[in-house]
Amino acid sequence: MPYVLITVFLGVIFAASKVFKIGLDAREKAASKSKDEQIETMKAEHEVELEQAINAGWLNLLDDWKVVAGQHEAAIDSLQRQMSSSGSVIRDNPFPQLLRAVISVFTAYYEGVDASFTANLVLPDQNGNFYLVAIEPGGGGRSRHLPRQLPLAEKEWGFFSAFSQRAVNYVADVREHGGEDNRGYLSVANLPILDTSGCVVGVVNVDSPYEGTFESLDDVREAYTLSLPIISTLALCLTDERLLQSFHRLKDELD
Repeated sequence: MPYVLITVFLGVIFAASKVFKIGLDAREKAASKSKDEQIETMKAEHEVELEQAINAGWLNLLDDWKVVAGQHEAAIDSLQRQMSSSGSVIRDNPFPQLLRAVISVFTAYYEGVDASFTANLVLPDQNGNFYLVAIEPGGGGRSRHLPRQLPLAEKEWGFFSAFSQRAVNYVADVREHGGEDNRGYLSVANLPILDTSGCVVGVVNVDSPYEGTFESLDDVREAYTLSLPIISTLALCLTDERLLQSFHRLKDELD
C-alpha cells in the first residue's frame, strides 16, 4: 500500500511539473510574441518617421534649389539684357544675383550650419593687382568704395592662391595665417572662375564669421561643383569688354 501511495504521489508531482512546464512555455511564447509584436510596432513607427523625415528633407532640398534656380534665372535674364544692350555703359549688372545664387548653393549644402555666408567677387587688372568689385549681401555700407584694391599678403592661402593655382582652396581660420580678427570673417572658401579656355578670370570667395564653417576642402570642392553653372555664368559675364571697361573706369576714378 505505501508503494502504491508513493507511486501515485510521484505521478502527481510529475504531472504537476509537466503542467507547470507547459504553463511556463506558454508564458514564454506569449512574452516572446509580445516582444516581437512590440519590435514590429517600433519598426513600423520608425519606418513612418524615417519616411516623413526623408520627405521633409527632400522638400527642404527642393525649396533650396528652387531659390538657387530663381536667382540664377534672374541673373541670366539680366545677362541677356546686358549682352543685347548696344550702349557703351552697362546699367544691368548680374553680379548681385549670381553672388546671391552662390550663397544659396552653399547654404543648401551646409544646411543646419550657422554660417551667415557672404560672397565676394575679386577681379584682376592688367597690372597684376586684384580688386574687390562686388559683395553680397551688401548692406551696412559694405559695398561702399568699390572696387577696392586688395593686398597680396594672402598669396599662399587666399584668393591669389586660388587664382594662380586654378584650384579651390579653403582656410578654416584666417588667424592661423596671420589674418586679423576684424576682417568680419574667420573662415573662407576661394573659388576660381574659369573661362572656356581654362584661364582664371576672377575669384569668388565665400566667407563666414565663424571658424571651421566649411568643414573640409573636399566639402568645399563639392559645393563648388554644385555652384559651377553659376560660376560659368559669371565667366560669361566677364567676356563683355564693356563690363571690364566699367570696372577699370571706376578703378581709375578711385586711384
